[in-house]
Amino acid sequence: MPSDGYLRFGSNVQILNPGSSPYYIKCGLAPTRPPYALGLSIDISCNLTLELSNSDDNIFQSLGRNGLLSVTASKNIQPSAKNVFRIFCLHESQYGRVIRYGEPFVFGLQPDIISSKCNAALKKKLNTDQCLYLASDLQHLGDQNLQPGAQNLYFEVGRPSFLSQWRLEYEDPHLRKEFEGRPVKSDQKLIIKHVRSNKALALEPGFTARTLFGQETCLSVRTYYDSHKLERDVNVWMLATAKQQGLSCISDEQAPHKVLENTSLESDYAAGSNLSDEKQVHFEQNTNASDA
Repeated sequence: MPSDGYLRFGSNVQILNPGSSPYYIKCGLAPTRPPYALGLSIDISCNLTLELSNSDDNIFQSLGRNGLLSVTASKNIQPSAKNVFRIFCLHESQYGRVIRYGEPFVFGLQPDIISSKCNAALKKKLNTDQCLYLASDLQHLGDQNLQPGAQNLYFEVGRPSFLSQWRLEYEDPHLRKEFEGRPVKSDQKLIIKHVRSNKALALEPGFTARTLFGQETCLSVRTYYDSHKLERDVNVWMLATAKQQGLSCISDEQAPHKVLENTSLESDYAAGSNLSDEKQVHFEQNTNASDA
């Protein structure tokens, strides 16, 4: 893991909501709320053993088709296969390059559950094709949303699209323009914006869902503002470096190149090229994206 404290493409992170703002608690605007970790969940109605035995292809595609796969937040913030995401670059394998505010990227999750009926060749394919990508879409007529104006979160299986692209913004809106293009440090409070809708990832503490992992809290994509036109604490997140045993933040042992504290992406390339190629992330064409 790089010791400079910056987020890089290929980093393994947890998406954490740090809890209630002390200011909101003091003013009585919100109750005390513990930290939550965003992760994968499976509906409680799912018979996972039966699904695994009946599925001869990607188990997560099967769960997604049946509406059993979802995204929730849990009070259990220990790193695990269900809540540790890898940050992928969009168009090139810039593995190890620093991530900057305003730069689009993709969150990928690979829980590694393979059907017992798969042969060896299919198992090898599923090891690479089973990655889940955090995504959202604009509201459509007939969508079942938690609240008006809130977008649902879901996982795209196998290949991401434009709907799975996200970007980071500095927490303080008064300094947001100044920090645009600057390197992002890990374990720092920030806003996660959906690229297509420009809405922020939000915790919905008033809504819960019953899953195979227990009672968990719902999520949405919606920007909540307080009386000062600032994002509320439900929109504030941290990308915490994953410290799961046997899982490093950067699996490649090469030292990262020097990070320059400016707003130029080109300076990352000029500073050095200790960049290694990783698995290329190919994006599928989404016809709805052209409507945005």
